[in-house]
Amino acid sequence: MKIRPQFIGVLILLGLLAWWFWPRLAPPTIARTNPDGSPIPLTPAQLQDLKDYEMPRMLALMAKANRPIEFYGKVVDQNGNPIPSVKVSLDIKLIKIPAPGELPGDMFDTYTLTTDANGLFSLTGAKGELLTVESLEKTGYDAAHKNINKGYWYWASIGYVGNPKQPEIFQMWKRTGTEELVRKTFSTDLDVDGTSVFYDLLQGTQGFGNRDIVVSLVRNPQQIASGQRNYEWTATIEVPDGGLIISSDEQMYLAPQEGYQSQYVFHMPVMKSAWKSGAVPGWKDQKDVAIYLKLRGGKYYGRAELKFVAGAPRLTTPFYLTSYVNPSGSRNLEPPPPPPPLPPEKPTVFLNRQIGP
Repeated sequence: MKIRPQFIGVLILLGLLAWWFWPRLAPPTIARTNPDGSPIPLTPAQLQDLKDYEMPRMLALMAKANRPIEFYGKVVDQNGNPIPSVKVSLDIKLIKIPAPGELPGDMFDTYTLTTDANGLFSLTGAKGELLTVESLEKTGYDAAHKNINKGYWYWASIGYVGNPKQPEIFQMWKRTGTEELVRKTFSTDLDVDGTSVFYDLLQGTQGFGNRDIVVSLVRNPQQIASGQRNYEWTATIEVPDGGLIISSDEQMYLAPQEGYQSQYVFHMPVMKSAWKSGAVPGWKDQKDVAIYLKLRGGKYYGRAELKFVAGAPRLTTPFYLTSYVNPSGSRNLEPPPPPPPLPPEKPTVFLNRQIGP
């Protein structure tokens, strides 16, 4: 019987394909759960089979994910002056083998550094996927929250690259001393027809006393359905006998001396959208505002956080205000330092006592 060359070629091709795909098509078959969904413990042999199959893939992933780490930072105070001797804690997420014979997995390495006389710190020679700044600590200073838990991805399509000539800047506020502040909080329902509501921020009253701050909200249409999106609304903040400054400062500890305006208006227009769900990119039904305040002809300074919520399906909608005013007339708005941590509680010991004769 004569075998055709074409048939031999097909057999060779099938053999090559089987050899090439065999490791990919033959993973260990291990039942993970019972029919009722309860887990089935792996036998030692099954566990070893799984490790033997997964190990090459995990080692390849580990080599790809763990990139060389070079990170350079500088810590400065609110005036841009470098701060020496700051304790800097960094976490690096990486894939590594926890113990001999174990599969690689996501783990964290922690590094503690100290800034030099120029406020500089650096980390080189490490490897990982993601570097996170966990904390900045020095007595007499507060770290800005935006610095904390800030991450830098090294394993990405365009990974982070550190530059010693352009270090990342981290700000801490150097405390100058705390003064007693008058703190007031308000929770109000604003009419959506533009009716003004005013507050006395020293007495903590609404609708009578000094008109320290006046707010209003207009919504069009005034009546909306529950869950309705993409309508027009406008919020207004006024300080009749003084002024306000919109702030993006994280640590609003010192009110500016100049630059105040009497009014701030936030307008959210109707936006075009092709989304059937009604969600519109860039459109929102809430607005958070942080402001510095100059009150009563410049006699007092303060700061405030305001939150407008325009989406209530009624003719009033929630508004929240928290203010801090220095009654001495100083521009110092530093909050008191956080209290020291409480000591750990001692365990309660119950004594066995015999009751009765």
